This record gives sequence, structure tokens and C-alpha cells, in this order.
Amino acid sequence: MIHALTLLGILLFAAPLAGLVPLCVLSAILLVVAYGMGEWGQIPEILKLSKADIAVWGITFLLTVLADLTVAVEAGMILAALLYIRKVTVTTTVARVTQEYVDDGVAHSLQRHELPPDTAVYRIHGPFLFGATDKLEVIADEFDSLPRS
Repeated sequence: MIHALTLLGILLFAAPLAGLVPLCVLSAILLVVAYGMGEWGQIPEILKLSKADIAVWGITFLLTVLADLTVAVEAGMILAALLYIRKVTVTTTVARVTQEYVDDGVAHSLQRHELPPDTAVYRIHGPFLFGATDKLEVIADEFDSLPRS
């Protein structure tokens, strides 16, 4: 609170004097403040991530410097969301549960029950979000290939 009041006082009473400060001095102050705000020790940790994660970070950094902070944050959020959807899509699988699968699998509710011949059960491994719905095409294709009676 005291910082806000001090800044308000400076703006109200010393604003005409700010015009007398050379721009090179203001730019030096801006660079020192920006350097102090940066967490430069985190960069080696960031470089240990995947190439896609590093690319998102690098693009966001470059957009912050070359364009605008708002544009950089928007682009970074969109790229990070797309990267997350891609990672989730890759880790999600769909597999048909057969009698052999039930016999060999871990204990679950189907472990000791026979599957009726006209029944198909599918198990989804991993997170199932909208980015992974294309995995259901396997089920749809299999269903379309079944003989009709």
C-alpha cells in the first residue's frame, strides 16, 4: 500500500520532471529491472524439457521481446494447450477386452465372468479427452465390419 501511495505522489507532483530524464537512462533502468525480474537460473531446467516444450517457451519469449506481452501470453497459452492435447492423444489407447485379456489381465469386475459371444467390451487406457476421440474410430470401424442379421 505504501508503494502505491509513493508512486501516486511521484506521478502527481514529479511528473513534469520525468520529461527531463534522458531516454537512455530510462532504458538502462528498464533493462536492470527486467534482468532482476527474470529467473535466469530456471533456463537450464527449461532446456532439459522436451523439444516441443522448449519451442513453446522460446516462441513465447521471442513474442514477448519482439511483439507484445499480451500477444506472447495468448500465443503461449494456445501453444501449451495444443501441446497438452497432443500429449494426451498420444498416451490414450483403446483395446478390445477379449476372454484372453480377461484371463491374463489384472483383477477387475470381468475377471471371473464369461463374455457373451454377442458382447464387445472396450477398455480405455490413459486420459480420455476430446483430443483422443479419434481413437473411437477403431470401435466404429469394427462395428461397421460386423455381419448384420
